[in-house]
Amino acid sequence: MTGSGQFISVQPDELKFQFELEKQSYSDLKVTNNTEHHVAFKMRSSSSYDDIPGLQHLKDERDTAMRQTRQLQQELEMLKRRSRRKSDPGFSFTFALFVGLIGLMIHLGGVWEEG
Repeated sequence: MTGSGQFISVQPDELKFQFELEKQSYSDLKVTNNTEHHVAFKMRSSSSYDDIPGLQHLKDERDTAMRQTRQLQQELEMLKRRSRRKSDPGFSFTFALFVGLIGLMIHLGGVWEEG
């Protein structure tokens, strides 16, 4: 992201996150001031990232390291909950209660006819 006339440069150009269960994933980036003056920059992210400071200041010819953290675990849990709702092979409590009532009615109907 460097070029003539740019105030800052960012390394690397693309962030990659390695996923591990039960852990936050992060990727580091370096922002460098290419001028002899103070430079301010704003960093934005989507809601799937942790909070990061909105406005950053770089002193002349300095750089700063930033860590971008991604909450992949939260997204994974949300996907698990969605898939359980759609494809739950188990019986629900309501279904078991309904089958039990039908069985009880059939049994009582047989006892009623015998009596």
